[in-house]
Amino acid sequence: MTKTNTTTDQSTIDAATARATEALDTNPLGVLAGGLALGAIAGALLPRTDREKELLRPVGAKIGATAAAAIAAAKEAGRTELEQRGLTKESARDQAKSLFENVAKAATGAATAGAKTAKQQATGGATGTPDSTGGNGDSVPTADPHKQVVSADTDLGDFRSAV
Repeated sequence: MTKTNTTTDQSTIDAATARATEALDTNPLGVLAGGLALGAIAGALLPRTDREKELLRPVGAKIGATAAAAIAAAKEAGRTELEQRGLTKESARDQAKSLFENVAKAATGAATAGAKTAKQQATGGATGTPDSTGGNGDSVPTADPHKQVVSADTDLGDFRSAV
């Protein structure tokens, strides 16, 4: 090597050292994360030795068993919490059935009111104002048919026979 190459090499090293020092001072966590990433890559590229496998196998098995136990405990705790709040498969099924029945009642009431209104208009009966019962005894506001009130004791016979 000549003296010129040595000086150039030394100045390159000094500049790199200065940049590394500045990076460490301004962003130490970034440098740490970068170092960990490089270490993980290097570790992944190096083959495992038989000795490492022998030493780490019991640790891996213990971690796996602990994780499985933690998952089972969390699952059971969640199930218990849901049951305490009354959220079981049976209650969800009952709520869905109740919802369907209420929708069916509303549809039956709306269909009855619509049919009665159509019949009255076709026969030249009332001047477009249906009675307030909707034909089934339930109160139906005449101003807005989308706000029909359906009582819980509405008979589903007509609807169920049509289905």
